Amino acid sequence: MAGFRAEFGPLVTKLFDWFATSEYSLKTLASKAYEEGFCFRKSRGKVPVATLHKILRERIYMGEFDYGGARYQGRHEPLVTREAWERVQEILDGRHANKHRKVTHDFAYSGLVQCGPCGCSMVGERKKGRYVYYHCTGYRGKCGEPYTREEQLEEQFAAQLRGLVVPAPVLDWLQSELAESDHADRAAQAQALLRQRTELDRVQARLDILYEDRLDGRIDVVRYDQKAAELTEQRDRVLNRIRTAEEAVLLSISQAVGLMMLTSKAADLFLKQPAAEQRELLRPLLEKASWKGGELRMSFREPFENLRLSNRTTSNDSKSLGGSRPA
Repeated sequence: MAGFRAEFGPLVTKLFDWFATSEYSLKTLASKAYEEGFCFRKSRGKVPVATLHKILRERIYMGEFDYGGARYQGRHEPLVTREAWERVQEILDGRHANKHRKVTHDFAYSGLVQCGPCGCSMVGERKKGRYVYYHCTGYRGKCGEPYTREEQLEEQFAAQLRGLVVPAPVLDWLQSELAESDHADRAAQAQALLRQRTELDRVQARLDILYEDRLDGRIDVVRYDQKAAELTEQRDRVLNRIRTAEEAVLLSISQAVGLMMLTSKAADLFLKQPAAEQRELLRPLLEKASWKGGELRMSFREPFENLRLSNRTTSNDSKSLGGSRPA
């Protein structure tokens, strides 16, 4: 489509896969696509809902096109299967008939996990009215990945979340050792603000004196306008530095440690939550996840992924920590 880069072909395939799960409205799909890098080439702006709707209606992505009132089979390799395209059309037609139908999430992980072997989305399905199983949508052809019980996914997601647990000795050290650093940083910030405010007072005093000189006739209009413009520009620069310093509120150590403690409880909270809340907890944390052969492979968004990697390193040396300061 005009305006998009050629490498967006795989993302177009994902658009169909995501929407085919029925887990996204066009609005939430637009946000999801933008997060994944789907945007206009020049402006880098988000693709509007109307454009996404047009993309999802295009037959050319599944290998066909209309010309002169007739339909033809293209020679290009389609980006989506006919099954996926037709599923999307069914969903769009249903939404067109009832624009106010709300999309509900009956399953915690539908659309969040990809099928490892083929890359399609995994969706939930209720069996015998009580058991929930996840399976590949199969929109790119038949897939051999077997059905998976929801409990298996839940256990492995919880295990991954435990990687965000900050060891108690590290939290204790942060609270005691970093408090001094926090105090020093705030003192330095206060000193910097004091210097900037002193500079502001000095420049403003020079402007006041310059104005009095103009009123008393000790300086002509041309000279006054020149110097006043220079001092006003200097004053505005100082004001900008003061605003920047005041807006750069330092996160207190208690807040930082509190955030780490909350993140550390994520796994325990996760297991106690209903499906909808589990989904909401995972969304801001999850970068990507795939399921293959009974194993969940996933990565977190930053800075959570760095925290997990750091914890792995720390845990390898946990025996040497004891009650002392970590290396």
